[in-house]
Amino acid sequence: MIEKRTPYQIERLKEDWETNYIDDFSPDFFKNDTNPIDRDSDCYGDGYDFIENTKGFEAHRIELFAFRVECEKKWADERKAKIQKRTMKLGLPIDAVKYLESLEQRIEKLEKINKFKDKHTLI
Repeated sequence: MIEKRTPYQIERLKEDWETNYIDDFSPDFFKNDTNPIDRDSDCYGDGYDFIENTKGFEAHRIELFAFRVECEKKWADERKAKIQKRTMKLGLPIDAVKYLESLEQRIEKLEKINKFKDKHTLI
C-alpha cells in the first residue's frame, strides 16, 4: 500500500532536496542554454537522486517530478542571466565566460578537497 504524506512532509522534502541538490550538483549539470540539463551526465547517476524517486513518497511522484522540472528551469534561467551579466561586465564572449566559470568551479572543488584532507589527515 502506498502511503500518502502530509503537505508539511512534502514541503520539507522539497526544501531539503532543493538545498542539497543545489549544493551537490549546481551548476555542473547545466550544459547549454537550449538544453540545460544533460540527462546522461555522470552527476545524475542512476536517477535515484531525483526527488520523485524518494522512497516513501511514491504517491506524490507526479507532483515531485513537476517540482523538479520547475526547479531545473529556474536554475537554468538564473544561470543564463548570470552568464549574460558577467559577459557584459567582462566584455568577453559567452563561451569564454563559461570556460572561466568551469575553471573557477574546478578550483573551488579542489579547495574543498584540500580542506577535507587537512581536517582528516593523521600526523
